[in-house]
Amino acid sequence: MKRMISIFTGTIRKKLFLLVFISVLPALGIILHAGVNNRRHQLQQAEYEVMRMVHAAAEIQERMTLSAFQLLGTLAQTPMVLNRDTDACIRLFQNLLKMNPMLKNIVVTDAAGDVFAAALPFTPPVNLSDRKHFQDARNAMGFSGGELIVTRMSPEPAFPFAFPIQDKNGDFMGIVATVIGLTDHEQLFHNALLPKGSFIGMTDHQGRRLFRVPADANLFPLGEPVKPEVWAVISGENEERPFVGEISDASRQILAFKKLRVNEDRSPYMYMVVGIPKSEVLASAQNILVRDVTLVSVAALLALATAWLLGDLAFVRKLRRLQEAARQLAQGDLKVKTGIPHSHGELGQLAKSFDNMACQLSEDQGRREQAEAALRQREHALEIAAVSTLELLREPDLDKSVNAVLSKLGQGTDSDRVYVFHIHQPSDAQKKWTGLLYEWTKPGVTPQIDNPKLQKFPLSELAPRWVAEMGAGRSIKGLIQEFPEPEQRFLLPQDIVSILAVPIFLHDSLWGFLGFDAVQAPRQWNPVEESVLQIVAAAFGAAISRKTAEDIIVTQRDLMHALFQSIPLGIMVWDAQGKLLQANQFFST
Repeated sequence: MKRMISIFTGTIRKKLFLLVFISVLPALGIILHAGVNNRRHQLQQAEYEVMRMVHAAAEIQERMTLSAFQLLGTLAQTPMVLNRDTDACIRLFQNLLKMNPMLKNIVVTDAAGDVFAAALPFTPPVNLSDRKHFQDARNAMGFSGGELIVTRMSPEPAFPFAFPIQDKNGDFMGIVATVIGLTDHEQLFHNALLPKGSFIGMTDHQGRRLFRVPADANLFPLGEPVKPEVWAVISGENEERPFVGEISDASRQILAFKKLRVNEDRSPYMYMVVGIPKSEVLASAQNILVRDVTLVSVAALLALATAWLLGDLAFVRKLRRLQEAARQLAQGDLKVKTGIPHSHGELGQLAKSFDNMACQLSEDQGRREQAEAALRQREHALEIAAVSTLELLREPDLDKSVNAVLSKLGQGTDSDRVYVFHIHQPSDAQKKWTGLLYEWTKPGVTPQIDNPKLQKFPLSELAPRWVAEMGAGRSIKGLIQEFPEPEQRFLLPQDIVSILAVPIFLHDSLWGFLGFDAVQAPRQWNPVEESVLQIVAAAFGAAISRKTAEDIIVTQRDLMHALFQSIPLGIMVWDAQGKLLQANQFFST
């Protein structure tokens, strides 16, 4: 008890020393508490972000798998495959490859696994009976995925899918298989604006690395297994979840995975993984905490030195004012001021340091609020991009999905007008024409969809800069008053004051562009909004590619039906139970 009493007695220097020390502790506690909460919040946001990214990547892969299933299921029933018409199969497969860059090869085998037709040239014999996708398709008599391969006809790493071919009795006749490239997720990664050191990757059912962006052949070689500790988690009982793990380069990552299956009752054929470095996630929070603790420490040291050197009763009031300011700061008033003149004396400098510290904390809080607002904006924008991408890739009616997506984009970004222009060259024309295909407008904004001047015009003559920039993959954006005069003459009649337009590519060619117009007031779109538009433009190109492939399949089917009806011989088709399914007109007559 005497020792405790002695702490509060003694010289003024000792009292001032103790008072200053105590007054600084609440501020330090607030900073430490805020730093811990900020770290926890950053980790939670990172887990949410990686789960959202892994869902987006998995959705893209599942759509690609569904497309492969539909394609192979259709091919397995075509007469040219069932009749082993090698030349006809090769022509069809090559045409499909030209129309769908996602496909790297299409092959068809007999029951023994020997390839008798392929889109890419090959030197027989080529046998696939030892491949997982062949064995799974044969054993399950259903659509199956394979594992990482370097095909015997192409050295590029890829992933195969197979569908069994059955005769009219349901007996196994072979497989039709396609090989899909694994680089289509790169655009998603580059548009996601993830921190440095992040990655998107895929493994096969054995944990071997199928794809990774960014690629690093030394640290993350394709075809090699991922780190055992990571594989143990992602191959466990959970279908998906975030976790913290150490990857092959020894960095700690916030990881998320999702298992992909061709059927719910089948084992996963692929694992989608997304990672963000933990150090990058916590870097800003750590820097703020270190800086704030350093500021408080410097201020405390200065205050203690002042108390020790100038232990005079004349400073008690000012010290009490400092203590009161610290109390208010501890209660959360970051705008508190000591009210002490910032003189050159030690006490004046202490008051200045304290005021600067409070000002710095207030500015930090403002920056945190701004960062949180920017994060919420990015989350909202990415949600719009994800919903729009799903709408384009999932809805079979392209016109319906495009109009819905334009509405979501316009309302989600508060744009005045959202539209899609198509650049095309008719077979009987000598130059390319551009026309307005789709449009959404905010209430009160004049639509341009019926403007005859926008239905067919030569963009390369009116705005050659646009064709060059968008052909190189760059956006057109800015205030119209800063554009070249010929472009202003074309845009101002449409009441446009600001514009953002991004290119739409189909098979690496400029198909058109997707854009925002500001009509009611000038506007500068931020990089997040531009990224959203680029993501949706890429999804639009993929939707057009899918629609083109579907139209070709329908055309092929109609052609086969026309041939079936026009052959001057009576033809009948029965199912395995002897039920008549179809007969051409010559049989009927």
